[in-house]
Amino acid sequence: MSSDYYDRDGNLVGYEGYRALCDLAAARGDDYRRVDNTVILHDVHVSTVHLGLDHAWGDNTPPLIFESMVFGGNLDQACERYTTEAQAREGHAELVKRVLEEHKEFAALLERSDFMAALGLVSEVLDEHKEKWNIYDDLFSKAREAATP
Repeated sequence: MSSDYYDRDGNLVGYEGYRALCDLAAARGDDYRRVDNTVILHDVHVSTVHLGLDHAWGDNTPPLIFESMVFGGNLDQACERYTTEAQAREGHAELVKRVLEEHKEFAALLERSDFMAALGLVSEVLDEHKEKWNIYDDLFSKAREAATP
């Protein structure tokens, strides 16, 4: 990974140039880094951003300056990186399709207003992750105890 900063067109601009582009967009009420954000369910979304900083590993490789990531759901933290904005937009659409495919049963139940069956699916997912959440709950409880005088 290098410390090279690029604009959204793939031109090397350095850190100061990148900050200037972000500041200019912010002054217009835009976020220079945001490419797309698709909410699938209230707690599941796909976000695609311009990283600016090259995240490619190794020499003689094209810069990886865009990233799509899934937050929530079965594909939580799934991540893809791209060289161009066109690739990032295409990759974003593909990740959205993958997430929708993973959640199609749940979405179909909601579409039919079969809320009890949808709730059953949610309960199954909660049960699958219960052990992990119990560990976190234990850690938070210990942290609260330690912080209490």
